[in-house]
Amino acid sequence: MILECLGIEEIEENIGQLQAGAVMATVDAFDRRVERSYYVMTTASSMALHTALGRLHTMRGIYQMLAEDKEKNVVVLERLTASLQHLMEHANKKRLELKEMMELIKQCPTGDDTIS
Repeated sequence: MILECLGIEEIEENIGQLQAGAVMATVDAFDRRVERSYYVMTTASSMALHTALGRLHTMRGIYQMLAEDKEKNVVVLERLTASLQHLMEHANKKRLELKEMMELIKQCPTGDDTIS
């Protein structure tokens, strides 16, 4: 389930699902009792993805609000478009990074595998 969430490539349409996948990745790493250093890396990556997606959601809302009056906001919209693109690239990088970590973590055994 976690890898399926993180495998979603359409970021803008699935922010909530990807955020849930990021949180579940942290819980799964804890459940599987991975080494502390790897757990910290996984948590850092999870939270980076979750934060980037939250920013993306906020920026999309601002963009939509400004786009209602395009004539007044042309310069702002151009800058915001560039920022949104940068944030999308960052979020996708973090999604792929976390997905790669979870591919390794899923190999760790756990007696109560209730998340994956």
